[in-house]
Amino acid sequence: MYIKTTIFIIISFQFENNQYCLLSLSKEIKNTISDTVKQIAAIVFITGFCQSGRSNPIRTDILQN
Repeated sequence: MYIKTTIFIIISFQFENNQYCLLSLSKEIKNTISDTVKQIAAIVFITGFCQSGRSNPIRTDILQN
């Protein structure tokens, strides 16, 4: 689970350090069962959501420290 969590976090940092995406990823990590299909679906949903521009960058300076 730690490895999968790291992968999710790495993906989140590819989106201009958007903290909202990072928080969304954290929620998905908790909700994701050890099912490959659900994990792939979560990644596709989150990456699409973060790239769509609907996410609001909140306090991104915290992540840049």
